[in-house]
Amino acid sequence: MGLRDKEKRTPAERWALALKGMTPSTRATYQREVNSFLKWAKETPDTLINYYVEIMVDPERNMGLSDNVNDYLSELDEKGYGGGKQIATVKALKRFFKTNGYTLTLETKKRVVGEGVRPAKAEEIKRVLGFGIVNPKASALVALSKDSALRVSDIVNIRFKHIKPIMEDPKLNWLCFKLSVTKTQNKKRKALPCFGPDAVTHLRLWLDERGKLGLPSGDEHHVFVNTRDNAEYEVKGRTRKASIVGSPLKAATAGVLIGNICDRAGFPELSSNSMRKFNTTALTMAGMGQDRILVLQGKHQKSSTDTYIDAQAETMLEVFKQFYDYLSIESDAERELETVKEKQEATNGEVEHMKTQMQALTDQLDYMRQTGGGMGKVSPEEARMDAVSASLKKKYPETDPERLRMQAEVRDAEYEDFIKWKAQRDKAQREAEKK
Repeated sequence: MGLRDKEKRTPAERWALALKGMTPSTRATYQREVNSFLKWAKETPDTLINYYVEIMVDPERNMGLSDNVNDYLSELDEKGYGGGKQIATVKALKRFFKTNGYTLTLETKKRVVGEGVRPAKAEEIKRVLGFGIVNPKASALVALSKDSALRVSDIVNIRFKHIKPIMEDPKLNWLCFKLSVTKTQNKKRKALPCFGPDAVTHLRLWLDERGKLGLPSGDEHHVFVNTRDNAEYEVKGRTRKASIVGSPLKAATAGVLIGNICDRAGFPELSSNSMRKFNTTALTMAGMGQDRILVLQGKHQKSSTDTYIDAQAETMLEVFKQFYDYLSIESDAERELETVKEKQEATNGEVEHMKTQMQALTDQLDYMRQTGGGMGKVSPEEARMDAVSASLKKKYPETDPERLRMQAEVRDAEYEDFIKWKAQRDKAQREAEKK
């Protein structure tokens, strides 16, 4: 009886029962991600399962669902999600199909949370901000993200009470204030975002554009708002309506604006997360303490009262000014920082080369022991090479400097014998491993 009842349930009913058996956090995540995908695909739990059953018996459509999921994940990429939401979506969809008796196989690209987005470069950000004359709102979002490393979900919550100092003083180019931030373990977490001349300049450009619309600018009004009024537009064949003019800008929309202006500048791979990584990387390499960076971004783990945060705002701004040359798109310090990064990459390449040379020296020593030194005897040349190798390993545990490379020269004929011997040894080792 129970089995027949189960067979009579619809996919939606089975999914609802499965959700009840999950932990509260998993249930909320899976339900949210599946519902978001269904809304995007204009499907219901029942129609999605029916579609899956159809493509199972139709070879020409067997990639249709995988393609749709990948399109959806690509849209999430464009909105600035770093990878966690995409991974959760795939897991939720697989669980949804498993609950209904099917195994969903998706050919999706591998996503690693926190590693899918590279830091932007100063010259790239400079070019992106150059399009501020076309879209001042998007350039302001980029500049604020670059200077403060705030998430777009936090930037869109900035109100006029936060930026009052620069509203009252047109010549002021620096700003620091307390802001409640989201997406942290502590829902009441506070950050001390600081803005320098780059961010303030582009923020003023957006405020001028905003002012032309005659929108209110009271203390509690949002700085970033929508500028289209109920205009219908289509996305992938679906008709949608934009928000009302003056309504608060949503984080997803802000992410799309940043992605679009970066794409227009010729850098489609950049997003809001690229700006945040630029900030963290630049300040870290410039020498700012990790604890201060965490406070700036609202990621500090130590318990801090609002009074403490308020008291530190003025001090934090002074510290921020000392390091701003490494964030500014116009400064020589940032370019010097790029040079340091390039030198580090070159050094890493040299290290790998040195490791290869160390292995070559070790192979030659093995060859001399087995062919030139006799039954366990050590020749003077071998002893000298052993001494060199020991010295290298003591001074450079992981590398062999180029200046000491191949100190024991082998005559051409001997080198050919060495190559033959090495090939035989490697072959013997492979055969031994197979056994």
